[in-house]
Amino acid sequence: MRRVEINMREADESDYGWAYLEPYLSKQGEKKRPVYQALEQIFREHEMYKAIVDNLSSMHKDLSNQLEKIQKEVHFTLLRSGDAEKSARTLLHLWNSYNFDNDVTNYLPMSELVTPPMEKAMNEVGKYYKELAAKKRSRSESLLTASDDSTLSNTEKILQEKESINLSDGNEVKETFSDWIS
Repeated sequence: MRRVEINMREADESDYGWAYLEPYLSKQGEKKRPVYQALEQIFREHEMYKAIVDNLSSMHKDLSNQLEKIQKEVHFTLLRSGDAEKSARTLLHLWNSYNFDNDVTNYLPMSELVTPPMEKAMNEVGKYYKELAAKKRSRSESLLTASDDSTLSNTEKILQEKESINLSDGNEVKETFSDWIS
Protein backbone atom coordinates (compact mmCIF):
# COMPACT_ATOMS: atom_id res chain seq x y z
CA MET A 1 0.00 0.00 0.00
CA ARG A 2 1.24 3.46 -0.86
CA ARG A 3 0.66 6.54 1.13
CA VAL A 4 -0.53 9.59 -0.80
CA GLU A 5 -1.56 12.98 0.41
CA ILE A 6 -4.54 14.36 -1.51
CA ASN A 7 -5.89 17.86 -1.24
CA MET A 8 -9.57 18.17 -2.13
CA ARG A 9 -11.67 21.25 -2.67
CA GLU A 10 -14.40 22.04 -0.20
CA ALA A 11 -18.08 21.65 -1.04
CA ASP A 12 -18.55 25.36 -1.70
CA GLU A 13 -15.63 25.41 -4.17
CA SER A 14 -16.49 22.40 -6.34
CA ASP A 15 -19.12 19.72 -6.72
CA TYR A 16 -16.48 17.10 -7.48
CA GLY A 17 -14.19 17.51 -4.51
CA TRP A 18 -15.02 16.65 -0.94
CA ALA A 19 -18.77 17.04 -1.65
CA TYR A 20 -18.61 14.18 -4.15
CA LEU A 21 -16.53 11.92 -1.90
CA GLU A 22 -18.46 12.49 1.32
CA PRO A 23 -21.52 10.25 0.51
CA TYR A 24 -19.16 7.35 -0.21
CA LEU A 25 -17.45 7.77 3.16
CA SER A 26 -20.63 7.41 5.21
CA LYS A 27 -21.87 4.18 3.59
CA GLN A 28 -20.81 1.80 6.36
CA GLY A 29 -23.33 2.81 8.95
CA GLU A 30 -22.08 4.54 12.09
CA LYS A 31 -18.35 4.59 11.52
CA LYS A 32 -16.81 6.32 8.59
CA ARG A 33 -15.36 4.33 5.79
CA PRO A 34 -11.67 4.80 4.99
CA VAL A 35 -11.01 7.22 2.14
CA TYR A 36 -9.04 4.64 0.13
CA GLN A 37 -12.06 2.27 0.07
CA ALA A 38 -14.36 5.07 -1.10
CA LEU A 39 -11.89 6.02 -3.83
CA GLU A 40 -11.58 2.39 -4.93
CA GLN A 41 -15.36 2.15 -5.19
CA ILE A 42 -15.47 5.36 -7.24
CA PHE A 43 -12.74 4.00 -9.53
CA ARG A 44 -14.67 0.72 -9.98
CA GLU A 45 -17.83 2.63 -10.86
CA HIS A 46 -15.85 4.82 -13.24
CA GLU A 47 -14.44 1.73 -14.96
CA MET A 48 -17.92 0.21 -15.22
CA TYR A 49 -19.42 3.39 -16.70
CA LYS A 50 -16.49 3.72 -19.07
CA ALA A 51 -17.16 0.15 -20.30
CA ILE A 52 -20.82 1.08 -20.83
CA VAL A 53 -19.83 4.14 -22.85
CA ASP A 54 -17.42 2.04 -24.92
CA ASN A 55 -20.18 -0.51 -25.49
CA LEU A 56 -22.59 2.23 -26.57
CA SER A 57 -20.05 3.77 -28.92
CA SER A 58 -19.34 0.37 -30.49
CA MET A 59 -23.11 -0.19 -30.80
CA HIS A 60 -23.39 3.22 -32.46
CA LYS A 61 -20.65 2.27 -34.89
CA ASP A 62 -22.39 -1.06 -35.62
CA LEU A 63 -25.68 0.74 -36.17
CA SER A 64 -24.10 3.21 -38.58
CA ASN A 65 -22.56 0.31 -40.52
CA GLN A 66 -25.93 -1.45 -40.53
CA LEU A 67 -27.63 1.73 -41.75
CA GLU A 68 -25.09 2.07 -44.55
CA LYS A 69 -25.85 -1.52 -45.59
CA ILE A 70 -29.57 -0.81 -45.49
CA GLN A 71 -29.13 2.31 -47.58
CA LYS A 72 -27.21 0.33 -50.17
CA GLU A 73 -29.63 -2.64 -50.18
CA VAL A 74 -33.00 -0.92 -49.87
CA HIS A 75 -34.08 1.45 -52.59
CA PHE A 76 -35.90 4.56 -51.41
CA THR A 77 -39.10 3.46 -53.12
CA LEU A 78 -39.16 0.33 -50.98
CA LEU A 79 -39.28 2.52 -47.90
CA ARG A 80 -42.31 4.23 -49.46
CA SER A 81 -41.09 7.72 -48.79
CA GLY A 82 -44.60 9.14 -49.12
CA ASP A 83 -46.07 6.80 -46.51
CA ALA A 84 -44.73 7.52 -43.04
CA GLU A 85 -46.59 4.62 -41.42
CA LYS A 86 -45.11 2.02 -43.77
CA SER A 87 -41.66 3.60 -43.41
CA ALA A 88 -41.87 3.51 -39.63
CA ARG A 89 -43.02 -0.12 -39.64
CA THR A 90 -40.24 -1.09 -42.06
CA LEU A 91 -37.60 0.61 -39.93
CA LEU A 92 -39.05 -0.91 -36.76
CA HIS A 93 -38.91 -4.35 -38.38
CA LEU A 94 -35.28 -3.76 -39.38
CA TRP A 95 -34.42 -2.57 -35.86
CA ASN A 96 -36.05 -5.64 -34.29
CA SER A 97 -34.15 -7.84 -36.76
CA TYR A 98 -30.91 -6.16 -35.74
CA ASN A 99 -31.74 -6.73 -32.06
CA PHE A 100 -32.58 -10.38 -32.75
CA ASP A 101 -29.28 -10.88 -34.60
CA ASN A 102 -27.34 -9.39 -31.68
CA ASP A 103 -29.22 -11.33 -28.95
CA VAL A 104 -30.90 -8.24 -27.53
CA THR A 105 -34.13 -9.15 -25.77
CA ASN A 106 -35.78 -5.70 -25.70
CA TYR A 107 -37.97 -5.62 -28.78
CA LEU A 108 -40.24 -2.77 -29.77
CA PRO A 109 -43.78 -4.10 -30.16
CA MET A 110 -45.20 -3.22 -33.56
CA SER A 111 -48.81 -3.41 -32.44
CA GLU A 112 -48.45 -0.59 -29.91
CA LEU A 113 -46.84 1.82 -32.35
CA VAL A 114 -49.77 2.46 -34.67
CA THR A 115 -50.48 6.05 -35.65
CA PRO A 116 -54.04 7.35 -35.33
CA PRO A 117 -54.54 7.68 -39.13
CA MET A 118 -53.38 4.09 -39.60
CA GLU A 119 -55.66 2.88 -36.81
CA LYS A 120 -58.59 4.73 -38.41
CA ALA A 121 -57.77 3.23 -41.82
CA MET A 122 -57.49 -0.27 -40.31
CA ASN A 123 -60.91 0.16 -38.65
CA GLU A 124 -62.46 1.41 -41.91
CA VAL A 125 -61.02 -1.49 -43.88
CA GLY A 126 -62.21 -3.98 -41.25
CA LYS A 127 -65.69 -2.43 -41.31
CA TYR A 128 -65.74 -2.52 -45.12
CA TYR A 129 -64.85 -6.22 -45.20
CA LYS A 130 -67.43 -7.06 -42.52
CA GLU A 131 -70.12 -5.27 -44.53
CA LEU A 132 -68.97 -7.01 -47.70
CA ALA A 133 -69.13 -10.42 -45.99
CA ALA A 134 -72.61 -9.64 -44.64
CA LYS A 135 -73.75 -8.53 -48.10
CA LYS A 136 -72.40 -11.73 -49.66
CA ARG A 137 -74.10 -13.80 -46.98
CA SER A 138 -77.45 -12.09 -47.48
CA ARG A 139 -77.13 -12.41 -51.27
CA SER A 140 -76.39 -16.13 -51.04
CA GLU A 141 -79.30 -16.59 -48.61
CA SER A 142 -81.66 -14.72 -50.94
CA LEU A 143 -80.46 -16.82 -53.88
CA LEU A 144 -81.11 -19.98 -51.89
CA THR A 145 -84.60 -18.87 -50.93
CA ALA A 146 -85.33 -17.71 -54.51
CA SER A 147 -84.17 -21.06 -55.88
CA ASP A 148 -86.28 -22.81 -53.24
CA ASP A 149 -89.25 -20.67 -54.30
CA SER A 150 -88.70 -21.47 -57.98
CA THR A 151 -88.41 -25.20 -57.30
CA LEU A 152 -91.52 -24.99 -55.15
CA SER A 153 -93.42 -23.16 -57.83
CA ASN A 154 -92.31 -25.74 -60.45
CA THR A 155 -93.46 -28.63 -58.27
CA GLU A 156 -96.71 -26.83 -57.55
CA LYS A 157 -97.28 -26.39 -61.29
CA ILE A 158 -96.59 -30.04 -61.96
CA LEU A 159 -98.95 -31.06 -59.16
CA GLN A 160 -101.63 -28.76 -60.45
CA GLU A 161 -101.26 -30.21 -63.93
CA LYS A 162 -101.55 -33.71 -62.52
CA GLU A 163 -104.57 -32.73 -60.47
CA SER A 164 -106.21 -31.10 -63.45
CA ILE A 165 -106.35 -34.44 -65.29
CA ASN A 166 -110.01 -35.05 -65.51
CA LEU A 167 -111.02 -38.43 -64.22
CA SER A 168 -114.62 -37.78 -65.01
CA ASP A 169 -115.67 -41.38 -65.33
CA GLY A 170 -114.46 -44.20 -63.19
CA ASN A 171 -115.65 -46.65 -65.84
CA GLU A 172 -112.93 -45.52 -68.25
CA VAL A 173 -110.31 -46.39 -65.71
CA LYS A 174 -111.95 -49.77 -65.10
CA GLU A 175 -111.94 -50.49 -68.81
CA THR A 176 -108.30 -49.55 -69.12
CA PHE A 177 -107.27 -51.85 -66.35
CA SER A 178 -109.96 -54.52 -66.85
CA ASP A 179 -107.62 -57.22 -68.00
CA TRP A 180 -105.65 -56.73 -64.79
CA ILE A 181 -108.62 -56.94 -62.50
CA SER A 182 -110.10 -60.17 -63.66
